[in-house]
Amino acid sequence: MDITSVLLIASIALASAAFILRPFLFGRMDMKEMNKSVENPNREHLRSSLLAEKERILSAIQELDFDQALQKIPEDQYPVQRAEMMEKAAGILKQLDDLEVNQNSSGSSVAPGQKYTTGDYDEVEALIAKHRIEGKRKINEFCPHCGKPITDKDKYCPKCGKPILNTRTQ
Repeated sequence: MDITSVLLIASIALASAAFILRPFLFGRMDMKEMNKSVENPNREHLRSSLLAEKERILSAIQELDFDQALQKIPEDQYPVQRAEMMEKAAGILKQLDDLEVNQNSSGSSVAPGQKYTTGDYDEVEALIAKHRIEGKRKINEFCPHCGKPITDKDKYCPKCGKPILNTRTQ
């Protein structure tokens, strides 16, 4: 055999051995990184579920306010139900704050373990107001061509693409 072929075979064998032994030599560093990546999805799942619950409660508060405006709820029960929902919303906001404080170790407006006071409901009230503004852009009509629901702002149907005639102002 030629010396170059022996060197080529030896270098391929050495590269293969290094590739195979790499997990055993550097496995501990990879396990630490793997644990960090496993913690993040769990934390993100918790954060996502808390955000979804926050949106659900804000919608429920908005519906309660609407029902009270239509006088579907007795006057004595409305403040009690709204206070309970506000308490739940404040608790979820506290959990979100605690999660963010633990995640990036930066300070927040409320320290972990500190209780929310009635003044902290301003944030919940601001979110409810934002929700109301977004809720005004509800589905009002249907496309005259295909029947798909459209909003006030739509100039073209999102399904069929045909222009919506401005019959609302006529």
